[in-house]
Amino acid sequence: MFLISTTFLIVIGSLSTFVNCWYSSPWDVAGCGRVLRPNVNSAVNESDADAAHHPWMALLTQEGGEHCHGILLPSSRVNTSSVVVVSASCQRKTSTDKQRVVTGIGPDGRLDGNHTKTASVVGVLSGSGHCFDDVAFVLFSPEVHFNEHVKPVCLPRQSTPPPNSPCLLAGYSIERAEDGSHGISKVQLKETALMVRRQNRGTFMGSYFFYVHNITSKTDVTHFKGTPLVCLHNGLWTLYGTIIPLESLENEFVFADVYSRLQLLEGEMELPKGPFLTFLSNLGLWD
Repeated sequence: MFLISTTFLIVIGSLSTFVNCWYSSPWDVAGCGRVLRPNVNSAVNESDADAAHHPWMALLTQEGGEHCHGILLPSSRVNTSSVVVVSASCQRKTSTDKQRVVTGIGPDGRLDGNHTKTASVVGVLSGSGHCFDDVAFVLFSPEVHFNEHVKPVCLPRQSTPPPNSPCLLAGYSIERAEDGSHGISKVQLKETALMVRRQNRGTFMGSYFFYVHNITSKTDVTHFKGTPLVCLHNGLWTLYGTIIPLESLENEFVFADVYSRLQLLEGEMELPKGPFLTFLSNLGLWD
């Protein structure tokens, strides 16, 4: 007869708890999601933001002065990336050959600053195009290397942020050139702080989204289509959604579920696996 000891049961129970917690934690790769900033303890209306607190923010510029808020993702390559998330409907305003991805915008807001990099768009992965599927993964070249001014946000392992999470919406206020070209002279990063107490999920034509109760004021900057929702989860700032302004109400914001999009596109992008999944892959226990 095989006897199961109490110690064995405790070990198995602890391992089960660890695995469950591990699965819900963000992908901790490439130094993602780490910044030193004051704690976010309450909802705060839109205000100027410190660029150092959002090193993952990017800007998709388009001919004619159009722009989209973007956010830099980690990749399977060490310390580099070549993909940002933006609003699909925003990105479709012009052809990809007229678009550029700008990363590393500093506190002066200049698009030609010391740490700013501009890259060409070489491909786009997007969904069906309806408002609840307004997420596009923009591929650019050359790839950008990470440093203290350019870091990726972490990727989620679940569809919504944990209850009582401090979250931020960040986007760029645009200052136009005075030469009549309608180009961008410089930008100012803005942020709105949210405390995500609870979330309700929904689906439309196979696309998942979630609702977040809100007490802050809506603006044209941090609530612009595709503005990323980044939440602090286990000490890592993690991307959970992008805002859908047309479906959002004054006291309730609606976000496209980024996690479900990542699941669908996993085979088409070089997404990181994380150290534990890499270990399992090397053993042939995980594809």
